[in-house]
Amino acid sequence: GAVASLDIGPRDAVIVPPLTFISTAYCALYVGAVPIFADIDSNTLNIDLEAIESKITSRTKAIVCVSLYGLPPDLEGIMRVARKHNLYVIEDNAQCVLGKVNEKLAGTFGDFSIFSFQRSKHLTTGDGGVAITSNEKLAEKFRKLCDLGYRNLTAKPITNEDFKEKIQQPDFKRHELVGYNFRMPEVCAAMGI
Repeated sequence: GAVASLDIGPRDAVIVPPLTFISTAYCALYVGAVPIFADIDSNTLNIDLEAIESKITSRTKAIVCVSLYGLPPDLEGIMRVARKHNLYVIEDNAQCVLGKVNEKLAGTFGDFSIFSFQRSKHLTTGDGGVAITSNEKLAEKFRKLCDLGYRNLTAKPITNEDFKEKIQQPDFKRHELVGYNFRMPEVCAAMGI
């Protein structure tokens, strides 16, 4: 959902680390973009800043950085490179809840941050996850993409149940875009809370 929310698509490139779960590369493939692997730092096992810079081309639109084994990568450096080249940053914090870089929480640097709650993660609800962003426009698009493209969804925490009467009207145009059914089950969310 995050990559699609950023309007990344066919012929675009997304830089990802090679040492991670396949979903990191899949996020580019799902939208027709190409994952470009930037090597890791042998000391941290996280994506290497110099390797990222060496992979940037005119087709590059985003960097996906993974905080592996609870250790965030050089997020400050990654953000400098991203700003220099006008790239989006998606933080994958599936293995890093409450990790910090210079007293700033991992997950608060990029345009999006993803947290997985799959059963083997540090914080689990059995499955599901969350994405966070400080950009209200991106949050609204993400929410619509992940919940069937319902027109009335906003960045605020609502669901189609909140406007059920309206969507039942025959002349109401329910869907603004083609979306997915990526909603986390309420039971999983209750466990997380």
